[in-house]
Amino acid sequence: MASIFVWEGGEGRSVLCFIERAMARRRSHAQLKKAADAVMVARVGARLAEGSVVKVHYITCAKSSSVDSKTNQLSLFHVLDEIGAAAFPLHLHSVCVAALFEREAEDAVTQSYALVVKLDGGLLASFTMTIDFSGARRNRSVNTVQGLTIPAAGAVTIAMVQKGKVLAEWRALALLTGAAGSPSQAEAPPAAANGPAPAVKPAAMLN
Repeated sequence: MASIFVWEGGEGRSVLCFIERAMARRRSHAQLKKAADAVMVARVGARLAEGSVVKVHYITCAKSSSVDSKTNQLSLFHVLDEIGAAAFPLHLHSVCVAALFEREAEDAVTQSYALVVKLDGGLLASFTMTIDFSGARRNRSVNTVQGLTIPAAGAVTIAMVQKGKVLAEWRALALLTGAAGSPSQAEAPPAAANGPAPAVKPAAMLN
């Protein structure tokens, strides 16, 4: 153990006080670091115990999309808050699903989730999707669902689900317009009600 000797008088007491304050700050810093480490360990343990999931900041569905090659900005065209049809079943050529994901630092770089499409709670389609963060914390994805058939009017939901938890959900109302040759119907290719299963065409994941 090292000993520190100081001389008597006001100047000596000042040196002693300075040393005591420095030691107190050192102890305080060590205690804070220990507490921060404990919080991080508890946080990671809690996320592992509950089954950690990624965060989705937004989900938007539209008929088409475009990404500017210079600015990397995403543009969505004809956002689907309503899906009008002159008659059902309605066959949608494509539906663009855009979302912004974020993971915690301790989460895996590659994440899987389910893209689930429902009509009034009834399952229409489900796809297993993968997103690769490539070391980043955030990642934007744009996927296109092709060949989706909506059999009747009702509430259409497109949800992202991971480990049984709904990360985000988009709702659109499918309704009968009663007008032949409506835009939705005119753009839909002719197909049988029991035609081919819908598919997802993923676009490039953009950090």
